Amino acid sequence: MRAETLSSLARCVELLSTARQDWWLIGGAAFLAHGVGSGVLKDVDVLVGTADAETLAKSSDVTLLERGASTRFSSAHYFSCCAGQVPIEFMAGLRVRKEGDWHPVLPQTRVRRQIGEIEVYVPEAGELVKIARLFGRRKDLERARLLISSSKYAPAAKSS
Repeated sequence: MRAETLSSLARCVELLSTARQDWWLIGGAAFLAHGVGSGVLKDVDVLVGTADAETLAKSSDVTLLERGASTRFSSAHYFSCCAGQVPIEFMAGLRVRKEGDWHPVLPQTRVRRQIGEIEVYVPEAGELVKIARLFGRRKDLERARLLISSSKYAPAAKSS
């Protein structure tokens, strides 16, 4: 595991220590927590609740970001924390556009995992694969494929 990744993850968990709502790592960091990936991350993506996003956004080391004109992603809150070489990107109210419709990204499962010595929360493996498929980018689909082929994969339960 790369020291830069661990440093940013530790800072992320520190910032979230006072969270009042559930939070989840998604993206590459969540796949790392499930044992997939090399430990080299461009960023750490975190889904947080709206109230926690509003509190976190006031932190002195947070920079509010504009996502830019995206036809695929939309967030009610989107900001970054400079935590060394691997920035942490916080999102609340994340939605993904697929086949012309906007789909909210709000995991229904939350499992505790370790990355190094750092305890994090992520969607369970089957739900993480569903989120990656919703995102639909090549890197997301490849991560999903790797997790499915690992021994740690269990399909997400069907929602009723």
